[in-house]
Amino acid sequence: MCPLVLPYLVDFVTGKTARETEISSIICFVESKRRKKPGILAGGPEKVLFVSKLYYPLWAVPVENQCVIVDGLGFSTFNIDYLAIPDNIPFMEFLKSESRDLQLFYMFLKAYSGAFESFLAEASVPLGGIIGDKDLLTTLTNYLLQKSEIEEAKRETLPFVISKRHAEEVTKKFLGYAQLIEKDIEFLEQTANALKKKIEDLEQQTNEELMSAKQQFDVEFQSLKEEVEGKIKALLAERDQKISYLKEKLKREEEKFLEMRNKLERERLDLENEKKRCEKRLKKCEEEGSIEQLKRWELTALELKSEISKKKGLIKLISKIQGELTTQINDLIKKLEKEYEEKVENEKRRILTFESSFKEKIGSKQKEIDNILSLADTILHQIEWLIDQKKIHISKSREITVPFEVDKTTLICLPFYVACFQVNEKSRYYIRSPLVMSATKGTLQKLQKVIMGGRLEVRMEELFKPRSAALERFLQNVDEKIKADKNFEKIVFQLGNKANILKIRGFKKILSKGLDELEAKQILKPEEKKEILEFYTMVRV
Repeated sequence: MCPLVLPYLVDFVTGKTARETEISSIICFVESKRRKKPGILAGGPEKVLFVSKLYYPLWAVPVENQCVIVDGLGFSTFNIDYLAIPDNIPFMEFLKSESRDLQLFYMFLKAYSGAFESFLAEASVPLGGIIGDKDLLTTLTNYLLQKSEIEEAKRETLPFVISKRHAEEVTKKFLGYAQLIEKDIEFLEQTANALKKKIEDLEQQTNEELMSAKQQFDVEFQSLKEEVEGKIKALLAERDQKISYLKEKLKREEEKFLEMRNKLERERLDLENEKKRCEKRLKKCEEEGSIEQLKRWELTALELKSEISKKKGLIKLISKIQGELTTQINDLIKKLEKEYEEKVENEKRRILTFESSFKEKIGSKQKEIDNILSLADTILHQIEWLIDQKKIHISKSREITVPFEVDKTTLICLPFYVACFQVNEKSRYYIRSPLVMSATKGTLQKLQKVIMGGRLEVRMEELFKPRSAALERFLQNVDEKIKADKNFEKIVFQLGNKANILKIRGFKKILSKGLDELEAKQILKPEEKKEILEFYTMVRV
């Protein structure tokens, strides 16, 4: 595949730019940067040794329907972050096993509760040459979509530091890490899905067990309830029978005591009546003065009084015995009621105990599965966090591929201009990155306002803008390399001399035409145009 030669200057409006406009604009920029007055320590004005269009080499390495851009001079480096995931193979094997032991599963989850909290290790792998700057990649993507307007017969490209083979190798290494990250994500997702599936199976198993236990409980509970109700009914009947017997016994005893009291009461009344008759006879004897009869009746009265007292004592004793018996029997009844109340409560407690035992069993099972779910949820969140971090890293790595398709590794020639100024054998270089021309009505009106007072560089920069700040920063590497590396400076000097546009055939005509256009756009003053044309087209030794 032929190299992709990118255009240097593009008109923002038409998308095309004449060669004359490009060359004249570069000459104007170079002239605006040339020191025309002697410095304090320097000699005279600077000479322009050359103004050359060189090319910065980039490699477009195909990656599926896109490509990775590799810096041919090796200034760029992309660091791909790799996070080593925890060893989850034993975890996966257990999840795939047929084990349904909740306790064992809980213990296994407990053992792995902190295994996925973080990655095992983190490494940043530098991939020298791969361009990862987002702004620069965006610029290059848009740039690649434009075709070169000028096909140079001979292009002077800066020498490769990274060869085609090297570019393909570093891209392959990048793809290897990207695929490794994707495999890690896939494995972590499989682990998460396996854990979810295991939890679903255990939940279903637990729900089935709980449902079966509930059905069995309902059957046993109903049977126990009927048994308890029958037993309570029998106990209450037994209690009522015993209480009824005691009450009947008490009633019979009360009737006997009542009969005895009534009999004694009648006997007492008879004795009382007899005593009253005796008292009357005693009074009569007192009146008649019959001493012998009086003593006999006094003795009889005393005997009657004694008998009456005995009768009263017996009546009181019987009443006391009856009261004590009533109290004893009532106490027995209360004792029976309490005894049978406890028996009934004991039977009722059988139901409550049965219910409580079932609830405890169900609660224990539910707590067990809840603990498992809580642990599993924690582990799932940890795994998902690992996946998210991996996805962030893979998305960062995908950002370096650009949506430009090539069949095979292709050289991209990125144009830039370099000018070499010299005074007293001292050289100075000026790098100008690719430009876009914005010849809009507003731009031209603004230029008309500054034409009389503004410097040439200011006017040029109003019309000609850098393609992007990222591209300017990128090509600044060349300028810094020239200053830091004498060998590299020699190479640029040699290439610049070979590609010097000041020595191309018809240069004066090309420059003159381009300067005319700039004058027409009121970029150049007539005197500036004259000075530039004379300085850059004079015979050079």
